[in-house]
Amino acid sequence: MDHPSLEAISRLTCDLITLQNDLCSYRKDLIQGEDNNVIFILKDQGLTEQQAVDEIGEMLCDCYRRWGTALADLPSWGEGIDRDVIKFVNGCRNIALGNLHWSLTTFRYLGDEGPKVKETRMMKLP
Repeated sequence: MDHPSLEAISRLTCDLITLQNDLCSYRKDLIQGEDNNVIFILKDQGLTEQQAVDEIGEMLCDCYRRWGTALADLPSWGEGIDRDVIKFVNGCRNIALGNLHWSLTTFRYLGDEGPKVKETRMMKLP
């Protein structure tokens, strides 16, 4: 399918995964000396650590808004194709949600604090 809304949903899925991952992996990246994380890039641009995290939060909100717009702008191509489009959109959504769920439940990024972070939506920065 070649439609701007479907292309937007595909790009937004990648953006959501990247931003969510960088938030969840920041502490691990910092400890291991990794610097391939959006938080580090924003800090290099002069933001404090908290400002960088807040900016990522705004970027995520923007992704959600653009996702809603892309969905609203989808035309109908007929029952059969619409069914396939719904599968594609749901698949993209599930990939982004699955990545976030995994990031919050695996020991890899947050240790045993993942469930608390998931519940409170608060994470201690190093």
